[in-house]
Amino acid sequence: MWNSIPICTSEQARLADQKAICDYGIPSLVLMERAALGCVERMQSHIHPNDTGLIVCGPGNNGADGLAIARLLSERGFFVKIVLPDSNQMSSDEKVQLHIVQKLAIEACPLSACSLEPLLHSCDYIVDAIFGSGLSRAIHGQWYETIAAINASGRPVFSIDIPSGLDGNTGIAQGIAVKAAHTFALDCVKWGEISPEGAPYCGMLHRVPIGIPSVLHEKEAKWLSKSSLCQKIPKRSPFQHKGAFGRALMIGGSPQMPGAVSMASSACFHSGIGLLSVFVPDSIQTILQTRSSLIMTIGAEASKDGFSLTAYQQLQPILSRFDVLCIGNGMGKSPSTDALLQTALSSDATVVIDADAIASAGQHPFWLDREAPVILTPHIKEMSDLTGLSMQEIKTRPYKAVTSFCAAHPNCVLVLKSCATIIGYRNQLSVLFSPNSALSKGGSGDVLAGIVTGLSGWIKDPFLAAQFGVLVHSMAAKQAANPVSFTALDLIQNLDFVFEQFIK
Repeated sequence: MWNSIPICTSEQARLADQKAICDYGIPSLVLMERAALGCVERMQSHIHPNDTGLIVCGPGNNGADGLAIARLLSERGFFVKIVLPDSNQMSSDEKVQLHIVQKLAIEACPLSACSLEPLLHSCDYIVDAIFGSGLSRAIHGQWYETIAAINASGRPVFSIDIPSGLDGNTGIAQGIAVKAAHTFALDCVKWGEISPEGAPYCGMLHRVPIGIPSVLHEKEAKWLSKSSLCQKIPKRSPFQHKGAFGRALMIGGSPQMPGAVSMASSACFHSGIGLLSVFVPDSIQTILQTRSSLIMTIGAEASKDGFSLTAYQQLQPILSRFDVLCIGNGMGKSPSTDALLQTALSSDATVVIDADAIASAGQHPFWLDREAPVILTPHIKEMSDLTGLSMQEIKTRPYKAVTSFCAAHPNCVLVLKSCATIIGYRNQLSVLFSPNSALSKGGSGDVLAGIVTGLSGWIKDPFLAAQFGVLVHSMAAKQAANPVSFTALDLIQNLDFVFEQFIK
């Protein structure tokens, strides 16, 4: 269901709709009928034959969708009542749908002439077809009061395209918004529906194809899922030696944070890397050796806070041994971090940049413009350090922040971590929407960096390795019996089970 699903801004969704009608000659009423059929088919799994539905239609084509849904429900034996906008607010398609409804004698009443409270009290469910994803103004007056009454009714709500009142791009309520149990995203998912602000209004999100040609969404973000990646992951030959699966070096650690690089290296080894070494301050080298017998440790000259300012001189001569480098976990922000990052990026290896090294990259963005791939894995605050954008700007339109960064740095893969994680590379965006509080724990990001590093050793496509790493990380968290007690170490323990799903 979620394979290659487009994720669009309101403007992109509207343009695709217009092109389908004007360039491909698909009548708007045909698209509307497909939308209504898809919604009704999905609704039937959640309503009972004896239920009474209240279809609340607003002005425009979202209201027209509601009228078509009311007709199809009636034809299938469901009892429905309709609340209408004033006729002078209706679109031409809405008037067509109303004419059919009137011929079928389905009960309908203009909002201005009916008493809404008794209708809400007597129904079993509500269809919200008031406003679509293109809403760009604050709601007030009778529609504000209507949405408030719907929310207060306690009845389950099915929202058509998007809960009325949500901004389709940001998910911010325009004064007020419907709180839906189910949302039927028509044709494409809107960015606002998977934002931290908008997702709670949507309830269960369903995508409903309506017949818009897929070619019209070729350049838009795509939904990341197991089914979308399964066929792309290369098979590991049983006849290959360890060197064929990559040689990785993880650069990080400090006396204050030895656990970060320890967890990252463990996750890397559990993600298929052939050989793994860690480059750490010699003051914590014994800690790493004690925690794992799987890794080779290289001790660098240390200061009291971590790496010394001259540690990069020890790093430079050994870089040619490795295919993949990971830098940043537990390092701290310091001049030594800058020097080590610059040295790592001077190599020919793929470089994964995480944690404290991201801020260093933000201060020296030209270091990122190299021929070999770079994968960066910031959360929102680190993205702000990287780009100079405010956290609010990034939160409001994360897709814009990722797109702009990838356009400026075409050899970089960017993984922006949030409840909807965006993976960007050049003009491609892939999105994993799988919110999980089990990942809201220290160390989760270090484990992701390790997974991506391990995968980059044997998956030579950095965009694919990043997508696979994000998906595997999320799937490992889903195995949590209880997100409260789940830790980053549990993520690593669950990796074997997750990778088995892809081998099958």
